[in-house]
Order: sequence, then C-alpha cells, then structure tokens
Amino acid sequence: MFVGRLMKASRLRRGMNEFLVLPLIITGVFCVVAVGVALWDTQGSVPALRQVAGSIIPASSAAGVVGVAAASLMTVTSITFSMLLISVQQTSNFLGAVVFDQYLRRRANQVYVGYFIGATAFSFIVFASAGSDSPPVIGAFATLLLTVGSLVMLLLLIHSTVDQMRPECVVNPIHELA
Repeated sequence: MFVGRLMKASRLRRGMNEFLVLPLIITGVFCVVAVGVALWDTQGSVPALRQVAGSIIPASSAAGVVGVAAASLMTVTSITFSMLLISVQQTSNFLGAVVFDQYLRRRANQVYVGYFIGATAFSFIVFASAGSDSPPVIGAFATLLLTVGSLVMLLLLIHSTVDQMRPECVVNPIHELA
C-alpha cells in the first residue's frame, strides 16, 4: 500500500516536471483574468470598454454568446486533443515510446494545451458569473477574441503535430539522445 502511494506520487511529480506545469500556469492565468473580467462586468466599471464591446456584442445576447463559446471550446478541445493523441500514439507504435514523450515535452504543445484549457475555463467562469442585471458584455467580447485565437491556435497545433510526426523530426531527437 505504501509503495503504491510512493509510485503514484513519483508519477505525479514526473508528470508535473515533464508536462503539467506550463499548462497549469497558463490555465491559472486565464482563470484569474476571467475573474477580473467578470468583476468588471458585474460592477459596471470601465463604461467606455463596455460601450465598445456592446457595439460588437449586444448586451441582450452576451450571455448566450459566452455559453455557446464555452460549450464549443470544450467540445473542440476534447475532440482535437483526443485525435491528436491517437495520431501521436500511432506514430509511436512504429518508432517507439520516445515519440510520445517528445510530443509531451515540447513547450509549444504545452502552450497549446494550456491555451485551449485556459480559454475554456475563462469562458465557463464568465458564463457562470453572468447576471441578469449586468450582462457580461466585456466577458463576451473577450471570449469572442479568445475563440478566434483558439481557431488560429487549432491550425497551428494541427500543422505542428503533423510536422512533429515526420520521420526526420522524430528520428533526429532520438539519435541525439543516444
């Protein structure tokens, strides 16, 4: 029992060191910013920013925009990362488990994961804080920007993953480790 707990702690520590720290930091930053934006929206502060954001996303539809964006980001994030991990797994079946480790250790991939999860968390926090007396106009505008950014990041992630699975990109780092 004690040895099993040590093994779990060791795996968690290794996971934190190799992959989880950067995505968690990025997600945490998104959450803190979401709370700040939600406070701006509920307190009605920064009227000039609310007016500009309200001209793009009307107050009457702001909560709906955030809800749709949050659900869409959650779906896209889940499907995208599932499919990419399957493709990485298939490549690692041919070239070894080192491929999977390389994929997880690349900083760019960690940033992509952090961005998608952070943008999703941001959207859900803004959506949860939406009130009928003060619609999340600023939050909806920020969510719209993050969603557009997510589409761009999705293209970059797909290209990056395909590029990372090319034989020369896989074999060279393995050769350098040997």
